[in-house]
Amino acid sequence: MRLIHIIATVIASISMLVNCMTANAAESVKTRLQNRYVLAGHVEEIEVFRNGIKTIHVVDENGEEWLYSYASMEETPADSQKVTLIMNNNGTETIYDDTIEDVLWARPDEVSD
Repeated sequence: MRLIHIIATVIASISMLVNCMTANAAESVKTRLQNRYVLAGHVEEIEVFRNGIKTIHVVDENGEEWLYSYASMEETPADSQKVTLIMNNNGTETIYDDTIEDVLWARPDEVSD
């Protein structure tokens, strides 16, 4: 019976060490990215308001919808165009407070086949 307790203690200790190493590795990655991550998506809809502000509705690779606004003089991606979202998780685990920092896309006339 004592051997079982020793083995269980060793396994628990190893498990805790592995979890600590994983957490430390993840923390250093988050530090370098400064709470940012990248998502692929496509433009679902473009709205243009009377004041000239344009808002794109982007559906990301996970099916979540995001909104991003442009000033009236800024160029926007086209409807159904694939885009890359630069996201900020604001230091939390939940996506509900995440924000889009930038939308990367290429104009169709600048893309070579």
